[in-house]
Amino acid sequence: MQIISVSKRLIFIFVLSLFTATAQAQTAPDLTFTSTTRISPDTKAGLGASAVVYNGEIYLAMQGMGTYYLTISKSTDGVHVTTTVYPNIVIEYAPSLVVFNNTLYIAYVDHRTASHGAVELLSTTDGSTLNSAGTIYMPSGTGADVAASGPPTLVEYNDTLYAYWETDFTYTDPSFPNGSPSSYIRVAKMYSNDPSTWNVDVGECSTSPLNQTKAPTSHSAVGAAVFNNTLYVAYQRGTSTSANALLVCSGGYNYTEHTNINPEGGIAAVVFNGSLYFAFRGNTSKNIINFTGTQDGLNFTTPSVPSGNGINGTSGYEIAPALLPFNNELYVFTTANDNTHYLYSFHSN
Repeated sequence: MQIISVSKRLIFIFVLSLFTATAQAQTAPDLTFTSTTRISPDTKAGLGASAVVYNGEIYLAMQGMGTYYLTISKSTDGVHVTTTVYPNIVIEYAPSLVVFNNTLYIAYVDHRTASHGAVELLSTTDGSTLNSAGTIYMPSGTGADVAASGPPTLVEYNDTLYAYWETDFTYTDPSFPNGSPSSYIRVAKMYSNDPSTWNVDVGECSTSPLNQTKAPTSHSAVGAAVFNNTLYVAYQRGTSTSANALLVCSGGYNYTEHTNINPEGGIAAVVFNGSLYFAFRGNTSKNIINFTGTQDGLNFTTPSVPSGNGINGTSGYEIAPALLPFNNELYVFTTANDNTHYLYSFHSN
């Protein structure tokens, strides 16, 4: 009897240890941050910024405030920048940056009348001279071929590039439910490592315009990152604070709805210290940036305001903060929640 009792206790302890380990694996650590610092010299981002590290420097790309010109700033510390404005490149929304095969790529939505709503691609190998690398998507303006209506997101996965963006279905087609489909997520995959050739609506984590229950918020940014060798894509469903929820795709084509996570607009994604984090403007705290994280890709922490200070993100569905691992810290870049649109940074500590 004593041997049986000891065996039962050992089995119980073993099962409990497995449960505890699983529970710990699901929980992403809470992050603490420094206070915000305004980028110097003063830098204004029209609709948010994107960030990447290239050749040891931080690159920030944005739409110039009031100009629509592509603007790129470089920094070695996340605070002090040197900035170049490209007046011949007129863009909508925030651009997206990614480093692929030792080349820095920049995707943006064209604002020019002749190609309005096209998703274009630039490249640079010296960090300054920008070259046209091709067109990811050119809308025809008819049927489903409508203009991109949200900022693009570039991500490398399985040694190729993917681009995601949101588009609004504004035309009427009797073959669709209710005659007028909602917004949906479009995806393009680089073909055979050729940046000038892309297959649209081919690749993982795309959504169908027929599935209106998964329609994204109009104009909002899509978050994408590779975690544990799996591509994760996330966006906000719906356009009202009472209906929104975080939808997350982890490979394949199926999105999981997280009704306890209620972003208000664009999503930013990053992998940092073994966890996948999403950041967004919270819908219950007036533009305060919220974080949620996971270590198993399935269970996300309750969204929380990062400790340090209340960090305001600019209002607007299309805007998401920029997240960037740099010097063993997680840097966050966001525009001020006022008419100045000054760019600020802060980082984990």
